[in-house]
Amino acid sequence: VRESFVKENAGLQAPDVNVLYSSDDMLGRWAEKYAGRGVIEITKGAEDGTYDVHIHWGSSAFESANWEMTAVPEGFGVLRYENCRCYIRTYTSEEEYTDSVEYENGTGSFYLNSANEIQWVDDIGHIGDDAVFVYAD
Repeated sequence: VRESFVKENAGLQAPDVNVLYSSDDMLGRWAEKYAGRGVIEITKGAEDGTYDVHIHWGSSAFESANWEMTAVPEGFGVLRYENCRCYIRTYTSEEEYTDSVEYENGTGSFYLNSANEIQWVDDIGHIGDDAVFVYAD
């Protein structure tokens, strides 16, 4: 577990890497535990052993941050990605919007901790460093 992942003031615990979770245990829809504005959706990828991940984080009724990536297992209960695309979507009407790409090729990880919550390490923007996600499906 990377030292930067553990935040002293956030009250988060490092993932219990001794708990043997399958990457398939991370499939589904996960909501940010405290504010509920962030949602992670994890599905099986087109290629065997991959997972498609989409994160939607609403900042207002008209704007959201979005991340799309393909992740692969890196040990038990850990998914690692290296191809993240982050963009801001701004709606001009109910059906019309513009996307502004913030970055591509972002890297990071998702950990399933011993409380069955997902913790997100975002190496580029660090938006998920203090976030905990609970199963929502």
